Amino acid sequence: MNVADGESGRIRLRASLDYQLLKDSPEPDMPAGKAAIARSVTAILSDGVSTVLSESADPLTDRKATLEVRATIVK
Repeated sequence: MNVADGESGRIRLRASLDYQLLKDSPEPDMPAGKAAIARSVTAILSDGVSTVLSESADPLTDRKATLEVRATIVK
């Protein structure tokens, strides 16, 4: 994560997300699976506001992976 100067009330954020899931086979004759999500995102955040940077669905488990951030400028 890289955060820039917050004097203007805004923060520039660069973030990376790397999510990997290995799923065992539910039955001997069914294949196991692997899912991977990789994201790099740059965003301009406002002080005190939550922002969703990434949402992805995992096709193996139907789980949703969400990257949500909230910037707080401490003076």
